[in-house]
Amino acid sequence: MQFVAGDFVETARNLSSADVVVMDRAVCCYAAWRPFLQAASERCRHRLAMTYPRNRPDIKVAIGLENFQRRRKKDDFRAFVHPPREMRAALEAAGLTPVHETGTLAWKIAIYSRCS
Repeated sequence: MQFVAGDFVETARNLSSADVVVMDRAVCCYAAWRPFLQAASERCRHRLAMTYPRNRPDIKVAIGLENFQRRRKKDDFRAFVHPPREMRAALEAAGLTPVHETGTLAWKIAIYSRCS
């Protein structure tokens, strides 16, 4: 296991490929999800797992309120709800196949596999 601090899209080009790439509550913290998922899929040899907020009105309102509170506190961090179908299509275009999905009331968990 290796921990690297920094912007993943920027640091990923200097990282080796990994058998498993795990993005736990990470894609929602990144405004530009396409380059984020592209970088992750390029480093993934076998499995990619990710969690992201469900794309529902109540979740969008909750994240909007969270972002509003952060803005009021002069905190630059923002969370995002990205389109699951488009994220899935991007990962499939990168050669990954969905193999399992589950989740909680607010979060979706998706596991992808690279076919050899």
